[in-house]
Amino acid sequence: MALTVTELAEEVRESNKRLTEAIQEMGRKFDDFRVEVSRELREIQGDLRWMKRIGGFLAAIALPALWFSYSAVRRATQIEADALALRADSAQIKSVVVTMQKDSPRIETTLVGSESVPQAWSNRCRVGETHHRKTLAGLKIGGFHPPYN
Repeated sequence: MALTVTELAEEVRESNKRLTEAIQEMGRKFDDFRVEVSRELREIQGDLRWMKRIGGFLAAIALPALWFSYSAVRRATQIEADALALRADSAQIKSVVVTMQKDSPRIETTLVGSESVPQAWSNRCRVGETHHRKTLAGLKIGGFHPPYN
């Protein structure tokens, strides 16, 4: 079956018309798709803005919290070190007290032989004055004698 030129031309026109309609339909669908994608992207951008704000808020809370916890740990470490130093110092003080308790009978016997404190102070002696007597040298505290009652 041989087609004539007019029939062939008519068939080509119809196929062109169908292709043109299909291309136009595809263009409309692509435009609709593009609009949907742009809507979705705007929604995603809005969500990202909220996520950025929430992240900024959490960072604003987290950084001071981290600094506070670091400071607390540092201070606790300092307190622990100071407690250990105090424990060592108290051990030294205890040993000095024990040594002083052992030496106290010897000190009491040396003071018994010296003159008594009221006799050593004359009427010229006043509280806060410096003594130059050798007998009161053991009683001087920072260059001053202790007050008498």
